[in-house]
Amino acid sequence: MSKLKLLIPTIMIAVTITGCSSKSGTDKLIIQAEKALNDGNYVKVESLMEMALERDPDNKRAQKLYDTGKNYNLKYKELKEIDTENTEDTIPADEAISNASMLIADGDYEKASSELEKVNKQDLTKSQEDTIEKLTNKIAERIDDSSDVQDDIEEVTVKEERSKHAEESRVKKKDVVEQENQTEYEESIEISGNSNEALAYEYIDKANRLISNLETKYRSAEDSAIEDSTRAEYSHKRYEEWDGLLNEIWRDLKTTLPKEKMDRLLIEQRQWIKDKESAAKQQASQYQDESVQRLAKEESLLDSTINRFYYLKDHLLVDELIDR
Repeated sequence: MSKLKLLIPTIMIAVTITGCSSKSGTDKLIIQAEKALNDGNYVKVESLMEMALERDPDNKRAQKLYDTGKNYNLKYKELKEIDTENTEDTIPADEAISNASMLIADGDYEKASSELEKVNKQDLTKSQEDTIEKLTNKIAERIDDSSDVQDDIEEVTVKEERSKHAEESRVKKKDVVEQENQTEYEESIEISGNSNEALAYEYIDKANRLISNLETKYRSAEDSAIEDSTRAEYSHKRYEEWDGLLNEIWRDLKTTLPKEKMDRLLIEQRQWIKDKESAAKQQASQYQDESVQRLAKEESLLDSTINRFYYLKDHLLVDELIDR
């Protein structure tokens, strides 16, 4: 009986010590959680208070800290998911710049513009911003240049359809009317001959200056140590310069050539554009390396454009004088 009396107090002391130890451990966890809260580590706050509540489920301070940490973590998760959704359609800036440059070289300006729109503008470096701005301006310029020729081609297509109905009446005109038209045509050539000749020599001078400038600017392109990708880029820039001069002489031709001759030239120009692109692709297909393919394509486009410029200058400006 005396042994039982001694055992009961021992058990009560053990329970008391265990309870104090549990409370002390909870307080330490709360202190750690409060420090983590001040540091903004809400994941740690939630984890510590989860352990504290396992020890002391009725602890109101632990419950409040646990709720705070959990709410912050839920909000962070929601914001992260929203940010992920917003960036799903974006691509790295360097990748977009590379894709857009290749598409511009291929003449696909709409796709090039679309590639640049996929870039997350908030993460750009100053260099990337400048490059994207230059590419965007280049796309706008090339679309404007190509639209001049395209508009004229579409206009000729409409004129061709209308002329089918007018042709029958034109062939029935009397010989005297045809002779008058011919005389009027010859007189217009006589009047414009001198200005056409001056314009031809003006473009010869422009072409010579362009050749000199390009030789100076891209002299290093002839270095055998230069990589094919760099040589292709140089060729593309030279092509753009010659293409600009070609568009310039085209605009002058529209104001100097007789209407019938310009109409025939527009039809011919449409076929030349197709042939130019086809020849460039044919040249590129002969190689397997992508850099060499692009170099071959750019060189082909450059050669075709230079030859076309001299054709327009020699045979459509100077030949006007020969026709007289």
